Amino acid sequence: MKYIKKFNESLNNDFEEFVKDELVGLLDNDFHIYVKKSENHFEESYTIYIEKNKKFSWLEINDDITQFFEILRSNYVLESVYVKTASGFSVMRNDEMFSDINSKYYTNINRIVIDVRKKIK
Repeated sequence: MKYIKKFNESLNNDFEEFVKDELVGLLDNDFHIYVKKSENHFEESYTIYIEKNKKFSWLEINDDITQFFEILRSNYVLESVYVKTASGFSVMRNDEMFSDINSKYYTNINRIVIDVRKKIK
């Protein structure tokens, strides 16, 4: 696993590193993950992009992404998940739907875009 940190490597608590650490299994399987911070000054929010050089199915990422959503929910609100397939975009906005995604339906995925914002405590 080429993305696991070395023992003596310093830890940084930024969101992008958190995302890549949690999705290391995808990175090891030739996925690309990009994180963009929102320019909104009133709340901390991010957009996460998950891509691969070729099309992929939800079944390839289901275990990693489901676990990631569960961990993410502890400090962030899932605003939306966009699944860009060869036939177009599907958008999910209801947080409850993310755990019940019909994995058989999502094949030939080009990109997944996840919008999150920090929970206000």
